[in-house]
Amino acid sequence: MTTLPNDDIPGYIRPPRRRPSAYRDPEFRTVRNWLNIVFMLACIATVVVYFTATGPSGRLWFIGMGMAAVAVKMVEVVIRTLTYTRRHHGHARDDEED
Repeated sequence: MTTLPNDDIPGYIRPPRRRPSAYRDPEFRTVRNWLNIVFMLACIATVVVYFTATGPSGRLWFIGMGMAAVAVKMVEVVIRTLTYTRRHHGHARDDEED
């Protein structure tokens, strides 16, 4: 009989198993991927504006683009959190009444 490499490791030493990832959720995967792509492009554009734009209007563009990039990322995080919470904690809370 062959043994696997982790068969002789006691349970208290073995690292815990990972929880299912929210990235494997097929329902919103494409939406989240597109939001991440938009976020990365907005970050790159923000850095370009930071180094190229001058004067007060350049600073305003930099701040505005940075805030827009963060807003896109916040939308993605909310989608990820809600899908993870709904899938793993689908039961009603104790303080909610039916």
